Amino acid sequence: MKTLKLYSRMVVWNDSTDYRYFASAYELGNVASRVESEDDLAQYTNKSWDGFDEEIVPSIKLSIENEMLVATVQIADGHEPNETVTMEDGKKQASLSYAIMDWLIGQYSDGWGEGFEQTAAWEETDEVDCSYEDEETGEWIPDSYDEKTYYYISPYYHSCQGQNFHFEKFEII
Repeated sequence: MKTLKLYSRMVVWNDSTDYRYFASAYELGNVASRVESEDDLAQYTNKSWDGFDEEIVPSIKLSIENEMLVATVQIADGHEPNETVTMEDGKKQASLSYAIMDWLIGQYSDGWGEGFEQTAAWEETDEVDCSYEDEETGEWIPDSYDEKTYYYISPYYHSCQGQNFHFEKFEII
């Protein structure tokens, strides 16, 4: 059995700015259990849609390694990463490894990715200083309130630094 390992970056943003950046190892630690839990991964389509099924690819597992999201893909004996498969109901042919990458990109954007995008990965609370005027005395009274910022993480780049999605590294073991 061969194993493909596909490495990609995850992107962080918050609900108060448009700034996006690549997640650090520490930040990925906040979502590692969600990534590794199959219960939290919703598929937008099944693997047979892209020309490979459970007989060819018995498992795809996600994990976090340092600052990377890693998809570990098992390929059953008798199949090769460069084997030609038919994708999208016979409309396109590609190598098995390309079909797997294409399927994963779909999961990162529409399947698993949406689950991450729609749920805050963590939140931070900052105390904000302010003041208000006492209507009777005309004095300004100092005050403060807590402001929460919600951070989201996704395996898809969106508009992060103008880059399109790609896998950082690809290994066949």
